[in-house]
Amino acid sequence: MFEKLPEPSHIRCVLFVLVLTSFLCGCMMPNDGPTGTQEGYPPLGTEVQRFYAPDNIGNLVWSPDQRYLAGSDKHDTTVYLWNAESGREIWRRRKVRGSGYRGNGLAFTSDGSAIITSFVGVGRERPEATLSVLSVRDGSVLRDVYAPLPEHGMNYSHNFSIDKDQVAVSLGGSRVGVFDEKDWSLIGMIGPVLNKFGDPVGIDHVALDVNRDIVVLGWGGLGFATVQTWKLSENRKVAEFKPYSVSGITAMTINRDSGRLVTGGDMVITWPKEELAKYGPIDFSTSIRDDHWRLVRGWNPLTGEREIVYAGPESMQRTLNLSPDGRWLAAANSGSIRTNHGYATIWNLESGEIRGVRIHGDNRISGVSFSPDGRKLAYAVASHIYIVDVSSIVSDFR
Repeated sequence: MFEKLPEPSHIRCVLFVLVLTSFLCGCMMPNDGPTGTQEGYPPLGTEVQRFYAPDNIGNLVWSPDQRYLAGSDKHDTTVYLWNAESGREIWRRRKVRGSGYRGNGLAFTSDGSAIITSFVGVGRERPEATLSVLSVRDGSVLRDVYAPLPEHGMNYSHNFSIDKDQVAVSLGGSRVGVFDEKDWSLIGMIGPVLNKFGDPVGIDHVALDVNRDIVVLGWGGLGFATVQTWKLSENRKVAEFKPYSVSGITAMTINRDSGRLVTGGDMVITWPKEELAKYGPIDFSTSIRDDHWRLVRGWNPLTGEREIVYAGPESMQRTLNLSPDGRWLAAANSGSIRTNHGYATIWNLESGEIRGVRIHGDNRISGVSFSPDGRKLAYAVASHIYIVDVSSIVSDFR
């Protein structure tokens, strides 16, 4: 007449499964947190797609026809290709590590048939290799790209920049090779790039501007952030400046129409002044303004003159990206010691006006990327990829 009650051990098992399931679901789904308007910012746009990746994503790029999104994990050990409309994973390509370096570049070739990434093989076995070109169809290696070796070291790519049909690649840190994307022949070399003490540097960021015949290089952390501009045809340094007196450089991009260089910095400016004093005299007036982190800054790369400071969320910029027409600047901003939020932000590049912000409760945000038509923005929060329709805030897009 009455059902037998489950044994206490059975109840404990059921409760354990429920708690474990809840925990796993919480880990897999990021906390979106408050909307942008709750912190006084205009909303970014309307989310149109969200899908899951097997690992935390560091880079995202669109294919020229907007059918695909390619991404690499934060350690640059795996390249993924997804259908941008459905979020379906098409393939993944695992890299073999052996160089000790982590690359930070990903791009489609101009015809959209291949993906450019750092060398997928064992760097110590092929030290002259710098890049690999992967087939969009199945992720197979179409070719590896090589450059002359320095006396000591390897050519493994730390970062690269594409403009028109040329690719500027950081080769092992202190040199830059410029390649023709059509046949991957080496056009020219820059460097070795030295610091003020005459030692080779480790170039972290590269921005190529073919029309102005320049390549801009950035590197350095606390107190040592440096930007150098080199004339490509002359292999000659034409400018050098410090974009931050305290912060390091975390991201860099260049507008090929106006020539404006944009840099992003990290979060050390909120350290106590007594803690920073051990690093020597610091000009806080160039790093702190109204007690806000204003680390997204625009520069004339030929003179080092600061043209604009982009106000916005107080956080480190993991990635910067310009819209195809060069009018809009997007950033993936991670958290700070005052907030654990992550921010996707769009500014008007010329005026510095904030057009939209989307806030997430998880600060592991990266990979911000405008679609080729400029109307969508993709970015990653940990292992989730978001696609947001931003046409409403760039309605005068042309």
